[in-house]
Amino acid sequence: MIRAVTNTSGRPPTKVGDFAKLEHTYPLGYQKVKSGDVVVVWEVGVGGEGAAASAQELVIAYEKNAPTQGGYALMTNGTIKKLSAAEFASAPKAK
Repeated sequence: MIRAVTNTSGRPPTKVGDFAKLEHTYPLGYQKVKSGDVVVVWEVGVGGEGAAASAQELVIAYEKNAPTQGGYALMTNGTIKKLSAAEFASAPKAK
């Protein structure tokens, strides 16, 4: 969803409402972000195809319990990682 918003608007998403037009395409993802189950670092994009391999690996979105219990995190290079709470704490975050 982050990549789709960035590609269509020319800028990364800044709020949940930026994902609203994608709700029909990504209904589960949209609901998870809207409910707060997934936390997004706003105003940071995901590397596009081709750029992803060279993109810095920073946390851009994560399950809300990741800081305390571990969980999945989306990185700026487009990869998804399952991190323990300790790994999440030490992982570089996008700002």
